Amino acid sequence: MEERRKSEKEYRALYPEVSDEIIDFLQESDRKMAYFTKDLKEEKFYKNEEKLVIYFIPSREDSLERLQEDTNAQFGTLDDVEEEAIKNIRIERLNRELETLDVVELELIDALFRKELTQRAYAECIGKAQSTVSKRLKKLLEKLGMKKF
Repeated sequence: MEERRKSEKEYRALYPEVSDEIIDFLQESDRKMAYFTKDLKEEKFYKNEEKLVIYFIPSREDSLERLQEDTNAQFGTLDDVEEEAIKNIRIERLNRELETLDVVELELIDALFRKELTQRAYAECIGKAQSTVSKRLKKLLEKLGMKKF
């Protein structure tokens, strides 16, 4: 309170012709500036003598850099979001296409991509040449809209 009276006297000395409303406004502006420049930025410790406890009150202001890091960690960058959206669209399209495949084509995909068999190993399992499996895979990938894998 004493600080407020001091600033009022200073404003009165600087601006003797100004109304009380303007002096009050200037004082309130000073208090807001102090709040934004000091109170928000400082960490505080309060000691409760009765309970023998010390309370820590962290700064309520975050730096722009920290907020950006947190945002990127939570949401990623715009490029990451776009890439994720494109990936999801491709997955949806692929799932629709997979529903149109017959059993033989699904077995080929399962063996080569989920079980990670080589074309040669899968060809031996089904009693065909490796070149036959390669041709089937090429046609299948084209059917799914995947020219290159």
